Amino acid sequence: MDLSQPKTPPTEAASLWFADLKLRLANQEAKNNHVLDALNATLQLLTAATQSNQNPLPPLQTTTAVTTATVQKIDLQPALPPNFDGDWQKGKGFINACQAYFRLQPNQFKDKQTKIQWAMTYMNQGRAQKWGQLGLPLGSRSCQYQQLAFLSTGNT
Repeated sequence: MDLSQPKTPPTEAASLWFADLKLRLANQEAKNNHVLDALNATLQLLTAATQSNQNPLPPLQTTTAVTTATVQKIDLQPALPPNFDGDWQKGKGFINACQAYFRLQPNQFKDKQTKIQWAMTYMNQGRAQKWGQLGLPLGSRSCQYQQLAFLSTGNT
């Protein structure tokens, strides 16, 4: 809503300008009151539902019945984590991406060691690559696995 005023409105147009401004302000107030009423109604529904442990929304009515024969299983294909170069500012994003993948594809990882080895395949640049090459032979359970155990938190 543009309420800008001309630098010096002409005297004969001043009353028209103020009348227009007053009308636009009244329209905006009406819109604001409508939104406020809707928000108050929603808040009352949510408050009542929380107090009585009921669903605040009416149940959806379906027009067609779904049978088990028509339901298709959808395999999620989550994005792979980005390659990690050891930049500490990107570390949390890398960890979150790995953990999201573990949660969405739990059957692909039989144990923590598999998760850690998988995550290390994306640590293939910069300092992360050098760290991974320091001595982590495939299948070993060195202390470096404990350092990466955070990748499999809550997902055994």
